[in-house]
Amino acid sequence: MNRRKFVQTTALASLAFGLSDALAFAPKKEK
Repeated sequence: MNRRKFVQTTALASLAFGLSDALAFAPKKEK
């Protein structure tokens, strides 16, 4: 596993995590 692929995967994972966290938080805030 090379460093570039690792960095891309980490960036994608953190982005997906942030997005899912925001989507999970939004409905709670509305209710």
